[in-house]
Amino acid sequence: MLKRLIKGSESRKGALRWWMLGLLVLAMVVSYIDRGNISMAIPVITDFFNLDAQKKGYVFSAFLLGYALMQIPSGRLVDRYGIKWTYAISFFLWCLVAAAFGFTSLLWHLLALRVLLGVTESISGPAGNAYVALHFDEDERGFASGLLISGSKIGPAIGAVIAGILIDGYGWRMLFILCGLVPMIWIVPWLLLYRKQERRLKKPVQQPDMPPAKVIVHEKVSLMQLAQNRKTWGIFLGYFFYGYVWFLYISWLPSYLYEVLGFSIKETGWWAGFAYGCLALVVILSGYAADKLISKGHTPTKIRKRFII
Repeated sequence: MLKRLIKGSESRKGALRWWMLGLLVLAMVVSYIDRGNISMAIPVITDFFNLDAQKKGYVFSAFLLGYALMQIPSGRLVDRYGIKWTYAISFFLWCLVAAAFGFTSLLWHLLALRVLLGVTESISGPAGNAYVALHFDEDERGFASGLLISGSKIGPAIGAVIAGILIDGYGWRMLFILCGLVPMIWIVPWLLLYRKQERRLKKPVQQPDMPPAKVIVHEKVSLMQLAQNRKTWGIFLGYFFYGYVWFLYISWLPSYLYEVLGFSIKETGWWAGFAYGCLALVVILSGYAADKLISKGHTPTKIRKRFII
């Protein structure tokens, strides 16, 4: 019966949710371009800001400080005010902060802006995951989540190439200004399509051969209850170790290619982009494979755990 209800509601969900997911993937791409631009710029601004390895580490970590501190508050904002406007406002603010890097002249400017970028971009994960959970079924979420997460790999892949070209041709300041301001046009289709989806979901769906769908009441879960859940800690630890390795590569790979291997800034962009692009492909294929296994009757929890391992 549950399967029939899910399929019967497909006309209500429609293909629009995939377009919305596409916009969320694009937003994730933009966010990772903006947070990764500093890694591509660092090799050419080292002398300007008088940076040694330790100061570079501070600059890279400043973003993660703001990002980590705002993850739970951002999730609360999404739960309280919904996805539509929290994402639109956050996107606008992080684009402004990203563009502001092009006007910096002191080290503390970099540090402050990196913290602010982390704060404003912290909405991307909670909002994106919430959208997938609300609009995609169990046997679709692997692929949908894979597409969403692929933005975090496509962003550095595309961003590294774009950064190499822009820095080589126009300088590092123009890199930040353009990558910050141009993506603001994303807000227009996001608000228009979200409004269209809201209207569609409010329309009643005629299903004469089916009983009316039951209203599902979601029980609120406190932070204390989440902290006492073993799965929560498993997810936390998984992200902890994964995040260390992933952000280590995002932060330092361009510097290694440029300073140690002696590549030009354009070559650094292409080779870093290739590495990140391979990760994006793996993420999408893994999500698709997980959905296929679940659709064939395998236990979703077991499949998710095995893929994570």
